[in-house]
Amino acid sequence: VDNKIFKSATGRTNRMMTWRTWDVSNLINREAHIEIGDQMIDDDEFILGHINIDHIVFSDEPVMKNVDKWFIINKKYLIWPIKRQSMRMSPESRVYLNVEDGLETFMDVELSQKPDFWAFTDLSNYQGKELHLKGVLYKDQAKAFDDIILSDEYPGMENLYKEELRPQFHFTSKRGWLNDANGMQYYDGEWHMFYQHNPYNWFWWNVSWGHAISKDLIHWEELPTAIPPGPEGVIFSGSGAVDIGNTAGFQNGNEETMVLVYTAVKDHSTSISKGPTQALSYSTDRGRNWTKYSNNPILPYQYPSNRDPKVFWYEPTKKWVMSLYNGRDDNYILYNSSNLKDWNETGSYSAAGSECPDMFQLPVNGDRSNKKWIIWTGNGNYRVGEFDGENFTPETESMYSYYGDSYAGQSFSNAPDGRRVNIGWIRDHRPGFESGHKNMPFNQQMSLPLEMTLRESEAGYRMYINPIEELKTLRGKKKSWENLSLGAGDNPLKRIKGDYFELVGDFDVSEAEEFGFNLRGKKVLYKVSANTLICNDEKVNVYPEKGRLKLHIFLDQTSIETIVNDGWMYVSSFQVFEKNNHNIDFFVEEGTVKINSLDIYKMNSIWD
Repeated sequence: VDNKIFKSATGRTNRMMTWRTWDVSNLINREAHIEIGDQMIDDDEFILGHINIDHIVFSDEPVMKNVDKWFIINKKYLIWPIKRQSMRMSPESRVYLNVEDGLETFMDVELSQKPDFWAFTDLSNYQGKELHLKGVLYKDQAKAFDDIILSDEYPGMENLYKEELRPQFHFTSKRGWLNDANGMQYYDGEWHMFYQHNPYNWFWWNVSWGHAISKDLIHWEELPTAIPPGPEGVIFSGSGAVDIGNTAGFQNGNEETMVLVYTAVKDHSTSISKGPTQALSYSTDRGRNWTKYSNNPILPYQYPSNRDPKVFWYEPTKKWVMSLYNGRDDNYILYNSSNLKDWNETGSYSAAGSECPDMFQLPVNGDRSNKKWIIWTGNGNYRVGEFDGENFTPETESMYSYYGDSYAGQSFSNAPDGRRVNIGWIRDHRPGFESGHKNMPFNQQMSLPLEMTLRESEAGYRMYINPIEELKTLRGKKKSWENLSLGAGDNPLKRIKGDYFELVGDFDVSEAEEFGFNLRGKKVLYKVSANTLICNDEKVNVYPEKGRLKLHIFLDQTSIETIVNDGWMYVSSFQVFEKNNHNIDFFVEEGTVKINSLDIYKMNSIWD
């Protein structure tokens, strides 16, 4: 107006259309023009090369409305009426939540006076404190803001873990979306699992760290969110460890300090930053409360999209090691630190994967005097080699034992007896993550806990992946068959019906061509001449051992996991089964299959 800038707005470097409102009441009847331009420069993280703007209108009411509310926290939950969405939200529709002397976070929410489900913020750790909610919402959602209340229960709680598509022996969050496993660690009798989490809707957004604990790796108790978004941004993936020597100096009392190291990303926060940073949070009370380190970030921006720090203690040099994905070229950067706060770059390595690194030692053939280092990436790629505390030297090419829909698996640090237990995210990887557990108040699931071992033979090193022994405690009613020769039309399982099973089979395939299982309408099929195992859309090469093939299969409400030849291969598959199909069948398409042994167990629920 009059060659001076009166109002301006900046986009958020993505294709999402979001509303902005300008108050122009004092300009009525004056002439103005709008200038639209792109001021991105060459070293910015994303160069999109186009501008989207549309639907510029005048109105006497703003599209967005300010909201504000205060509470004294005297109940466990803050309840949110949620409209289920399958799209990512806009940071322009946001509520800020602040608790005195404690929590500072925000959430992008889609509220409704006719909610699809009710989400909650667990405020167990903040009783008696003052809570302030404020923000900006679309005007039609702002009416539902008044329905946010404090309560010791949330609607739908009576049906928790009984929902139609709820997995019965895989971990799922009570409410909202989950993905990558994070921060996995064992401390004093408890396994701590963290995970990428949107507590406030069905899709990926509001990225925080959910938290659950278990005493047996089977039954899980969900705790309040460990790391919520805050001024540093949303919380992407990372790792966890126990600071046994109190190297960071956080210990307070007799409990050793648990630490979480993660990527903070401002792209979805209140400001646009140049890129991600690495940050630290810690707990001095067995993981019940978490404090963000006051001098975060511990590693400032290094590279575009660098993320997912894996941190572990390297005893020979008395140093912490961080492996960090650099965001490009399948390359990972290595750092050292003596105190978890100050880091120096020492080297790098390459792996045929991307993001979510893990790094650990395994005994060769169970010999604890002979160990090798493993580098592992989000897609299950791994290499075997040596590590001197600063550099990794590979001794093998990239290999896989881990196929299918499971992704971003991470192993627990500090596990007793040197165990290496991995849990991943079984994703519905259809475009946009817009499928999954449709019409449920939760979405996505974690894999079975899997034990990793390293074996060496004439063919070289190979990592084996097997279900943990503790899963046997879930076995219920059993049926068994031995020494059966079966051809086309034979089905010993024809009377078996249900949704949750474990199948353990040993087969002689020397005279077979095609055979497998039909599980609620989904096939696990083996083609002998092609040496191919087909699980849903996944096809992998599988070779019998002296004419024998072993299949170990777990069937849950929305997944099939198959372990081949005593852990030589693990294949996972997200599934949406036919609603009324509960048949479990064995079939032979061509040739003759001998069942050396076949056991099928009805599985019990971890939620009972």
